[in-house]
Amino acid sequence: MAAGINRGEVTAWAVYDLANTIFSMSIITFFLPQWVIHDQGLPDLAFQIPFSLSMLLVGLTTPYLGAVADERGDHLRPLRWLTILSVSATALMGVAVNLGLALWARVGLVLFLLIPANYGFQAAQVFYNSLLPSLAPPELQGKISGFGVALGYLGSIVAFLSIFPLTQSEIIPGFTGRTAAFIPTAVLFGLLAIPCLIWVKDRSKPKPRPREGVWRRYVQVFRDTADYPGLRRYLFSAFLFLEAVHTVISMMMVYIQMVLGLPDEEKMPILVAGILAAIAGGFAWGWLTDKLGPRRVIVFTLVGWIAAIVLGTLAADLTLFYVVAALTGFLMAGVWTAIRPMLLRLVPAEKAGEFFGLLALAGKAAAVAGPLIWGGITLLARGIAPLNYRLALAAMGLLVAAGLAVFLGVGKARKKGAAFRPSLEG
Repeated sequence: MAAGINRGEVTAWAVYDLANTIFSMSIITFFLPQWVIHDQGLPDLAFQIPFSLSMLLVGLTTPYLGAVADERGDHLRPLRWLTILSVSATALMGVAVNLGLALWARVGLVLFLLIPANYGFQAAQVFYNSLLPSLAPPELQGKISGFGVALGYLGSIVAFLSIFPLTQSEIIPGFTGRTAAFIPTAVLFGLLAIPCLIWVKDRSKPKPRPREGVWRRYVQVFRDTADYPGLRRYLFSAFLFLEAVHTVISMMMVYIQMVLGLPDEEKMPILVAGILAAIAGGFAWGWLTDKLGPRRVIVFTLVGWIAAIVLGTLAADLTLFYVVAALTGFLMAGVWTAIRPMLLRLVPAEKAGEFFGLLALAGKAAAVAGPLIWGGITLLARGIAPLNYRLALAAMGLLVAAGLAVFLGVGKARKKGAAFRPSLEG
């Protein structure tokens, strides 16, 4: 890392990416959706509705909370409380499945707890991302963002080596099957988040707090987007392509289960292939983001996403699924690496929390719409299963293509009448 960068703080910040990726892989991608859809025989919408509701809450609240954090110059306090909320709710999922209640009550309670667990996880990322300007100047933010992404996926492998064996036999009395992953996930998330929550310093400067109320503040945040050319188009494009990204993340293992019918021990190597590719992608895309600019990187990754989704829709044998998993993991790292520096090229650092809140609104609205589109297609076309899952995946490709078409219009911008000049190299 370059001179002037505090390596300890950067590492502590990146380890939080490791911590929350454990939650994402365990609760959103692997164990919980398969327990609900495959083990309990419920439709995809049973998982997608509480997931989408939590995302909607994130989208509605984070623009305001991000603006307040900017005004206070304090993004660490909300990051801490939201992490505690997610960790606590995830641990309670593990308690809920062993309460001796009727099966429907246990499933219902776990799905209810998914709302605060995922809300805390997703909302915390707004304030986590807002710490990036405190860690590095713009020319190094791509590398540091990529470092966090790579370290996060590396941690996923370590986590699954620890968590997966617990789901295969009753190592801990009373905890067995996929639900045995819930409490260990909470413990790993909580412990690995501590370095960032304690050691990273927020160097944001407080701003005078406006007097308007919550809803007027929302209106003002949206009006402010007009001051930064390209920002509204970027947010809309992110809404479109993140519909697919969020949905593929949450439904990837269910898709493989329904299309190929593989047991978990055979799905794990496919997931590991994707994770290893994502680790390489984090470092590669981080370097490319600083070298080529985040705009070009996003274009490259979206074109790759379209190709990967087409291949996944047509794939009929296990070998091709390994290729799709590796390609998707590599490209997913590119999206998460470039999306943060891209926003920071469009807006000033002192408004990072406010506009990361809006990016969260776009992303979480996408995470409401995308999964509901997926769930609706699989439900309406259930008579032609498993083709219904291929149709749902193909729909995600159309969303990425639409997002790319909109994003291509985000060109070199200049803010009128102000000193700030966004940099959109590439």
